[in-house]
Amino acid sequence: MIQGGAEDPAADTRRFMIPKKSKVVLLVIIVLNALPALATDMYLAALPTMSLELAAPVSLLNLNLILFFLFYAIGLLIWGPLSDRYGRRPTLVIGMAAFVLFSVLCGLSTDVYQLIVFRSLEGVFGGVAVAVSIAMVKDIYEGKRRERTFAVVSIMMAFGPILAPIAGAAMLTIMEWRGIFYVLAALGGAALLGCILMEESLPQKSDRRILATLGQLRVVLRNKDYSRLLPSLSPLGIVIFVWVGLSTYVFIEDFGLSQGEFSLFFACNALFLLIGPFLYLFLAKRFDRLEIVTVSLGMIGVSGILIILVGGIGPVFFLLSVIPATLCVSVTRTPSLDIVMSQMDTDVGSASSIFNFLFMAVGATGMMIASLDWGNRVLTTGIMFAVVGAVSLASWLVVLKHYAVRNPDK
Repeated sequence: MIQGGAEDPAADTRRFMIPKKSKVVLLVIIVLNALPALATDMYLAALPTMSLELAAPVSLLNLNLILFFLFYAIGLLIWGPLSDRYGRRPTLVIGMAAFVLFSVLCGLSTDVYQLIVFRSLEGVFGGVAVAVSIAMVKDIYEGKRRERTFAVVSIMMAFGPILAPIAGAAMLTIMEWRGIFYVLAALGGAALLGCILMEESLPQKSDRRILATLGQLRVVLRNKDYSRLLPSLSPLGIVIFVWVGLSTYVFIEDFGLSQGEFSLFFACNALFLLIGPFLYLFLAKRFDRLEIVTVSLGMIGVSGILIILVGGIGPVFFLLSVIPATLCVSVTRTPSLDIVMSQMDTDVGSASSIFNFLFMAVGATGMMIASLDWGNRVLTTGIMFAVVGAVSLASWLVVLKHYAVRNPDK
């Protein structure tokens, strides 16, 4: 049965013996979860300019974005198990130090192929941020407090997509696109400092060898209570990734908006990533989270149909059609993380890696498919969203035949 997350006051007392420590770790977790969104969205407004300066066609420059996500997903798969073996803190310190290095090298790139290589490596080491920080939430928090913490993390993560494109467009008025990667390096350096100062959150490290540690991924997948949830929740990454991959070209090239106007439209949609966790916490007081997830998955499909029908009329119609899907993905993120991670008592890092890897890998694959020359990018977006909604909802309804999902507030 999916664990409902009933709160254990004694467990919370044990895990919060040092309140100051938990606050510092929570701050580090928030920064780490915001960093990947910043690394993705801050330079989106510069893509058309980069295409001209690097003499790279859109398809090749988009490969830079796609490979970043794919290698980021690979990093997610690696860092969680390694943090189970060596601890959260040393794993984060190594990964974030390398992230800073390759961010600088991205800024120093002289052609698109160098940029692709360095962005891919930046993605591998950037994956440590989310994989390990999500495991840290499971290390520290219990029951309802853990779900609320996932909601807080999701809320703070949403500030990245809201602020990043606006900040990126503003920076492009005073610096070239390379400067954006130097800013990312500085932000990564700040996160690295937090990781260095942070205390270890893992109660007990695994004594397995490296290969055996990575082999625990297979063991985790054998947990049917955990693995049965993945087909319905993993495809939701496609909604975010298709939007990131196509929105720049839809707004700037298809609808003729400026870089500044694009950043405002992009940030407006990202605002609903911020609203989603608030809306979930409000709804969870009145409805079972099973019902919330079910309705949200259905609304993603409805959003896809709206894009197909009216999204091509203009930028405002396109944005308004996309917003329901964005909001619903954000709403489901908090219960999804809590439900999935609740299935594991051990190998938490590995469980976090698999879930986040699939979210990213499936999403990046969807973006790669959507980035092919289908002729009509608005129609492509709508079809992708509609398919994701239908597939995820169907898989979720199958899952409900096997589980009784309890609301942790009950």
